[in-house]
Amino acid sequence: MKSSALAFSYCATGDREITLMREFAAPRHRVFEAITTPELVRRWFGEPGLSLEGEIKPGSEWRSVDTAGKVAMRGHVRELVPPERFVSTESTLGAPPYPGEVLATCVLAEQDGKTVFVETFGFESQAARDIAIESGLEAAYRKAFAILDEMLAAMSYTPSP
Repeated sequence: MKSSALAFSYCATGDREITLMREFAAPRHRVFEAITTPELVRRWFGEPGLSLEGEIKPGSEWRSVDTAGKVAMRGHVRELVPPERFVSTESTLGAPPYPGEVLATCVLAEQDGKTVFVETFGFESQAARDIAIESGLEAAYRKAFAILDEMLAAMSYTPSP
């Protein structure tokens, strides 16, 4: 199914939050795997050549590194409940340069044969949230999710363990 046929919303919620919602034509466990497995994340998220390093488990640190070896983002995993919830902090070190730490809470639910992905970004201030909005974050997620759609379609869909 083409990404244009799947629901997407991106909006400011409250003074310091952005909420992103996207449907995927894939089982929840596959979407969860794609957003929490470093080898898979590097195939769909960010600029070409960006890599994700570290383990994705509660208490662990992760970071994304560009092709020059420069750390672009980093964070700490706070909660991991497969295949329904992933909570992590995020700090950007490059573009977009929004200040402070962000708390990203991702919840996945299966509905009508699709996965509904909802991610809420909690910023330290309204100014930081506004910088993120103006940075092109929505367009970056639209692009990344189109790639993720293609990747999920190519993955074999085995039943959830």
